[in-house]
Amino acid sequence: MRLRHHFSFVELFVYISILGLISNISLVTYSKYIELNNYTEQISNQIMCTVNVGELWRRDIAESNEKSTYNENIFLIKRKNELISYKVESSTLFRKTHQIKKWYPVLHNIKYIQFSNRSKTYAEIWDLDIELKQIKEKVHTKPLFTFIGVRKI
Repeated sequence: MRLRHHFSFVELFVYISILGLISNISLVTYSKYIELNNYTEQISNQIMCTVNVGELWRRDIAESNEKSTYNENIFLIKRKNELISYKVESSTLFRKTHQIKKWYPVLHNIKYIQFSNRSKTYAEIWDLDIELKQIKEKVHTKPLFTFIGVRKI
């Protein structure tokens, strides 16, 4: 007489339930991973854009010929044969070269921005402080950036 081993209906039901539970847990974990990945990509793009704008501003200051000025929300830099302007409107930083004569946005989602002058007798020194709006509210670290532009006199 041969013994045959068969699965009972209860055993089959238990196996299917365990498989369903494991697949649900993995789907929830995967969706959280996708959400975190998208958030990280947004933050990375924001940081990269801010650093690029800061470096552009620093280069404009370093290559300027005359003293830069800041009044009435417009920062003016006189560089060689051109005049470069920066202005902030509705949480966006705009840049304009007077050869192109059009304002174009260089940085979005600005919560706070400040240009400050702390020049010395040997150098013109400007600070650019930028705080970006947070994408998520429960983040403990504020997205703050400070750039220092220096022109030797």
